[in-house]
Amino acid sequence: MASGKASSWKKVKEDIAAGNFERFYIFFGEERYLLDFYKNELINAIVEDGMREFNFIELSEKINANDLADAIDSYPVMSERKVVLISDFDVFKADEDFKKRFTDMISDIPEYCTLLIVYPAEFKPDKRQKLYTAISKVCEMVDFARADKADLITWIKRRFKSEGKVISDDLCEYLIFYCGSLMQALIPEIEKIVAFSSDTSITRIDIDTVATPNAEAVVFDLTDAIVARKYSKALEILDKLMSLGEDPIAMLALIGRQMRQIYAACLLRGNGGISKLMSMWGMKSEYPAKIIMNASRGVDVNWARNSVILCAEADGKLKLGAKEEVLRELIAKLASFNGDNNA
Repeated sequence: MASGKASSWKKVKEDIAAGNFERFYIFFGEERYLLDFYKNELINAIVEDGMREFNFIELSEKINANDLADAIDSYPVMSERKVVLISDFDVFKADEDFKKRFTDMISDIPEYCTLLIVYPAEFKPDKRQKLYTAISKVCEMVDFARADKADLITWIKRRFKSEGKVISDDLCEYLIFYCGSLMQALIPEIEKIVAFSSDTSITRIDIDTVATPNAEAVVFDLTDAIVARKYSKALEILDKLMSLGEDPIAMLALIGRQMRQIYAACLLRGNGGISKLMSMWGMKSEYPAKIIMNASRGVDVNWARNSVILCAEADGKLKLGAKEEVLRELIAKLASFNGDNNA
């Protein structure tokens, strides 16, 4: 039986392969592609073909405790097992009567039933509740977090291969950096790249031509332009970010974060370098770490430290109600002062 500690999607994969299912799962996490995939795989593995109408029960939104109890306790029809799925309903926010009834239900889920609750990406129950204590004793909580680099590269290569295309590990890392590491965001980008590419092997030009960069990748270009003192280019990139509908405070948070990373890289030159930078910032891939380290070689420590201070000052102005023009002023200051200036 589950320990209550969050496990990874690989636990569900193993359960399906072994045909050995828990009686109670909670699925959550930001990687919705994997969550939806394994939700369907789990249901299909338990509910026999042709019996879905009888042995798969989905309850959502306003759930009645009596209906849920009936769904869990009723026997499957001409099958050994059934699935009860709860979606769009937070048991932790239900009324006290429901919580008490639900605690009783999960303490004795029949062997023939698997109860599955699907939560949004953010799953932050109040662990002080008695209900959480009860759930943690009997539930397999599965966190569909972002895949690690190795798994993601394997998945990307497999999707390209299914379309008759080949992509290198290095370009997989670039694609992750450029478009983000969530599978559901990568799928349409891969489809665009496949449709555009005229050769079997995918190139960086293919990616750059049709893929849509995420805000963080665009901010990397922005900080590169700032470091190179290319004010006009930096403003052009800022306008591109604004056209993506990015919130000025969120954009400044990304700019400030990268400036702090560049400052850290300046301090780490010759003292741990890329590996220490990755550890310090929780980076899963060397690709962004290499870009940050290369950017740091174009500035000195004073410049990097001053840039962090200026970003903090601009953040304060924005949060006090200043307009997005603060971002333009920040870029002008960052692009103009010399490394030996002291803010």
